Amino acid sequence: MSEPRTVFDTVVVGAGPGGYFAAIRLAQRGQKVAVIEREDVGGVCLNWGCIPSKALISASERYAQAKNSTQMGVHVEAVRFDFAEAQAFARDVVHHHVSGVEGLLKSAGVELVRGEATVLADRRVRVLSGSTASPSERLLEASSLLIATGATPTAPPGAEPDGLTVLSAKEAVRLERLPEHLI
Repeated sequence: MSEPRTVFDTVVVGAGPGGYFAAIRLAQRGQKVAVIEREDVGGVCLNWGCIPSKALISASERYAQAKNSTQMGVHVEAVRFDFAEAQAFARDVVHHHVSGVEGLLKSAGVELVRGEATVLADRRVRVLSGSTASPSERLLEASSLLIATGATPTAPPGAEPDGLTVLSAKEAVRLERLPEHLI
């Protein structure tokens, strides 16, 4: 079932750093703006790139420092690394930042529309959301469209990520157990 169309000055497709920053700046300049995102706001870096990987690296560095601190006179007994807790920490850091970006969008007056965008003719965008069993559709219209769809991982033929032996950054930061070796 289709909702009535909504008219904006600008519709931004993609809520990664380029999209959400542009949407906020346009709204601050008085435009009526919508940003469409099919996943979580923040894009690759925030959700499964820079931020979660740096949180995990930080946790592992602190473990290594504690484990190897005796030469500096610091003696720590029974140091252990809990990978599940480190993963939970990284997820919390990501959640905190995603919530922050959502708050920035809201406070700027940008409407966040969740779903899959399809650009149509005449500056219109169809947004499909919901489940396959219960889809919903919304039609947005704008004077300007900004396409900021970000990055997609690619792999050489025969080395496509399978989630087991070959991982993209998305799978790597969501591992459930610490691998013995990682290249």
